[in-house]
Amino acid sequence: MPGGDVGLELGLRVARALKAALDVGITQVEALIRPSAPGRGADYRCNVAMGSAKRLGRAPREVAGPGFVNFTLRRAWLEERTAALLDDPRLGVPTTDAPRRFAVNYGGPNVAKEMHVGHLRSSIIGDAVVRLLEFQGHEVLRHNHLGDWGTPFGMPCQARERGTRPTSRVEVGSHERNLAAVTRARTPGTRPTHVTRHGH
Repeated sequence: MPGGDVGLELGLRVARALKAALDVGITQVEALIRPSAPGRGADYRCNVAMGSAKRLGRAPREVAGPGFVNFTLRRAWLEERTAALLDDPRLGVPTTDAPRRFAVNYGGPNVAKEMHVGHLRSSIIGDAVVRLLEFQGHEVLRHNHLGDWGTPFGMPCQARERGTRPTSRVEVGSHERNLAAVTRARTPGTRPTHVTRHGH
């Protein structure tokens, strides 16, 4: 079964049958295999007769009865295919024939602010995308940038030099963390050049 996809397997069979019966060449994707709506009494449907009829200059009913074909899958066939997938370490997922290089930017949190669980969202989504692409055989470049290193660090430096302190509890926490980070990053005897002073 191509890639473990029932629809593609049926499409391949329809393409072969159409070629043998009417000498019409289509791909398994062009067979237009779709899951049937609930209550229709079938598992899949095929609408290839509409397009093929135009190419043949005939009515769809002349190609496939009512103009479409319904498929009902046998339980034994499904069990056989499922067992085959369980023995496949890739679970039927093929590798790509045209590998490409992708760059995935996770989007990092601002290092000058408090982190929360929401910051994990982009990293989790990005990691899932990376794993899917790599599993298909593509090369992926990961990138998780850091946030702004400018004003959020310059403000606590300026507050320290002025001898002022923020008033709210949240601001105090952010102020102390920013100040500690800047203090560790600064070279003794130097002053940050990115601080913009106002009112002087």
